[in-house]
Amino acid sequence: MKELARVIEDRGDSVLVRVIRNSACSKCDKDCGMGANTHDTDEIDVEINNTMGAEEGNFVRLELGEKTLVLASLIVYLFPIISLIVGYFATNFSLSIIGYSPGEITGIFGSILFFGLSFLLIKMLNFKLKLMGIFQPEMIEILN
Repeated sequence: MKELARVIEDRGDSVLVRVIRNSACSKCDKDCGMGANTHDTDEIDVEINNTMGAEEGNFVRLELGEKTLVLASLIVYLFPIISLIVGYFATNFSLSIIGYSPGEITGIFGSILFFGLSFLLIKMLNFKLKLMGIFQPEMIEILN
């Protein structure tokens, strides 16, 4: 995934860039109402390594690798669904071990509990991966 950004602050070995994130509807010139006519654009500031010597005011092209993007998608979309299923069976299995006859309600409660915990785990994992710089985009080109 490639994005265009503007360098807003030079911090020596790193730079602070402003990335304009567009929704899919922002590129549409039709008045279709599919996106509720919001045509949202959002800006986000990201600190990246200044590997190419970009200066304040330059426009740069950033890239996030495909493997990184796929990994992030799997974590965000697939992990909660797996947790939902595992929660149902784990709750029923653990209750049957202690001699309680589990029912649908306990399985549903376990699913909801595991589903909620999966979001907390994703948030903690996001914090750790952010510190490690795994999901940090790379500067690939300086545009004039």
